[in-house]
Amino acid sequence: MREKSIKKNIRRYYSISFLSGLLFAIPIMVLFWRDSGLNMFQITFLQSLFAIAVVILEVPTGYIADILGRKKSIIISLFFHLIGYAVYWFWSSFWWFLVAEILLAFAVSFLSWAEDALVYDSLKQVGEERRYKKVIGNVVAFSMIAVAVSSIAWSLLASIGYRPLIWLSVPFMLLAFILSFRLQEPEKSKIIIEKNYLSDIWRAIKFVFLNNPKLKRLILYFGIINGINSAALWFYQPYFQITSLNIVYFGIIFASFQVFTAIVSKVSHNVENFLWRKSSLIAIAVLVVASYFLMGNIIFAFSFGFAYLQQFARWFNKVLASDYINQEVWSSYRATILSINSLFSRLIYASLIPLLGRIADVKGILYSLNVSWVLALVAWWLILRILHKKKVI
Repeated sequence: MREKSIKKNIRRYYSISFLSGLLFAIPIMVLFWRDSGLNMFQITFLQSLFAIAVVILEVPTGYIADILGRKKSIIISLFFHLIGYAVYWFWSSFWWFLVAEILLAFAVSFLSWAEDALVYDSLKQVGEERRYKKVIGNVVAFSMIAVAVSSIAWSLLASIGYRPLIWLSVPFMLLAFILSFRLQEPEKSKIIIEKNYLSDIWRAIKFVFLNNPKLKRLILYFGIINGINSAALWFYQPYFQITSLNIVYFGIIFASFQVFTAIVSKVSHNVENFLWRKSSLIAIAVLVVASYFLMGNIIFAFSFGFAYLQQFARWFNKVLASDYINQEVWSSYRATILSINSLFSRLIYASLIPLLGRIADVKGILYSLNVSWVLALVAWWLILRILHKKKVI
């Protein structure tokens, strides 16, 4: 009976992933903030603080997930999501939006490791852990499909206004929250929290930054390029307005991003095999530089097409980073060092976006995009020289 309940965990979590991914406001969130009186610096500063909060909270919330259990952590995550959206619904000021973003940072942090752990331990308990990659891939796919569906639906609902679209996600999030109580807490496959936990993290950090110069430089390269590339997200919506793209198409375009990235995730390995390491590393940076340059200097109704270069670079970077870093690390430190790579990328992104937001307020969105490609070009050239000199590539 318990094994049947555990197997139902997977189906229930597919439903939770889909319901919580129905975020109707994604295609217009920046426009909503601007309509509420925020400038681009305030918007990007909010997202910078959100990213930093996730970095700070990720380890302690992972620890809490191990203590309380995966089910309770998922419930807590969905509860914070509901409260965060409620704040956005009832209040309209920078400080209340900051409260909402911190609540959402808690939500993301509680979910990040609890989700993977619940799926793996559920499969482990019934002897099907070999299916983990397929199942967790399906979880991501359901979430991406939900974002695509809600983005397309937004295009049909654009006339109802910005704020109602935020509230429209709440009933689905509430259903996901209620469904999470029906999850079955699986047995833990092993004790994760050990006495030497912090010392193991410290050893992993020393291994990256002191004992393995090649790994350090790869993390530096991937982190900076990905951080600069990710900053573009908060400029898409005002950029689309500059190109005179009708707002009803925003949702369709954001939905197409989800489909495109799903395709890229499938073909990235084949592209890397074709280009080899050096050309692949160069290709990522070229895509980022070219996309920002084209967006900043060529303005017409279909300029949104340049953003697909950034979507490709984002997922290609993820595949390459995972592959190349895994080749340089021991199995016992693998997850920790991949987390360090993610942490560094988030910090670069969090440091950069307020600067670009301020430039956008003073000089305009196009000027900020042009600054971005110059920064990407300079960073790419300097780091690539170091990688070549040190025979990393």
